Amino acid sequence: MRQSAANALEKIRDAAAIPALTAALQDADYLVRRSVIRAMGRMGAADSAPALIAALQDADGEVRLSAVRALGAIRDVRAVPALIALLRENDVDLRYGAAASLGEIADIQAVPALIAILKDANSDVRLSAVGALAKICGAGSPSNE
Repeated sequence: MRQSAANALEKIRDAAAIPALTAALQDADYLVRRSVIRAMGRMGAADSAPALIAALQDADGEVRLSAVRALGAIRDVRAVPALIALLRENDVDLRYGAAASLGEIADIQAVPALIAILKDANSDVRLSAVGALAKICGAGSPSNE
């Protein structure tokens, strides 16, 4: 029921729903928190960035990963320092997701941290960092020929 409510609020796509969604991030059920975060990410509202950044500290790994992805989707530069910090996590999925989200945000301040994880033990994390660096540095953008 609470998950359905989060999905319904997302479909409204109105920033006025952000306070209700933010309040739902305190729900005891991790599935509700994850649904709320996904809804916030799909809404793309920058107003949700502070709540999503706070959700990076959730006790549940799936909730944290959902927050990483949502932050990449909304592309708010306020998330960059928190995502850079996740590049040092033990969890491979969080490192991979953080690198990918940094690429979506495409803020230059992430470049040194992304270069540093090019030496990550996990090849998927390294590949995610390469993709992020390409987006930030404009690789693949149309030329002005």
